[in-house]
Amino acid sequence: MISKHSCRLLLMACMLLQLYNVHSIEVVKVTVFYETLCPDSIDFFVGQIPLALRELRKHIRFDLVPYGHAKQNYTEGQWSFTCQHGKKECRYNKLHACFIKKEKSKNKLLPLLTCLIKHTDEVRYLKKVLAFTDGTEVQVMPPAQDHKRALDGDKGGMTGGMGAYCPCPYLSGDGVEGVKQIILQPVVDRLRKDGTPFVGELSGVCGEGSSSAP
Repeated sequence: MISKHSCRLLLMACMLLQLYNVHSIEVVKVTVFYETLCPDSIDFFVGQIPLALRELRKHIRFDLVPYGHAKQNYTEGQWSFTCQHGKKECRYNKLHACFIKKEKSKNKLLPLLTCLIKHTDEVRYLKKVLAFTDGTEVQVMPPAQDHKRALDGDKGGMTGGMGAYCPCPYLSGDGVEGVKQIILQPVVDRLRKDGTPFVGELSGVCGEGSSSAP
């Protein structure tokens, strides 16, 4: 079966070849708006860009914009930014922007940014899973993410809520099922066995990468 990544690459190739002859020297510019701590951005950046370059290097040029789902506000001569994944992401975004501005060689830039985004500590961040139990069975809720206003008073307006969405693809279906089978269900079973069954809300946390333990 063709992998999801291969399908995306094939689709991109087909679109490009419809526009340009395979032997043409024309180059298509693809602008990528990404976030340095967004799991989807990381997956695309690490998984798709290298594949596209390998197959379509002569026909494609990436214009990288480390901004993504962020907001900007200009007040009293000062710019302020709110990033989807917090202040650290803003700092990492600016770091990427500096490299993009200073390093003109794409052959050097893309491997450098790929290395940075792959080894960012927060790529391995902890992930929380919400579930409910009747004391016997565990029902896990789809992952969701909400972005609310930060701070109070006159500062809150600068960090307007960015909305909520579900399912949030920060944890795969296999990951959610793993949290249920390895963490949540055994806890519920043990409590019931000990004569202290629990009914209500449960939460499980898992981590990715060698620095985080499940």
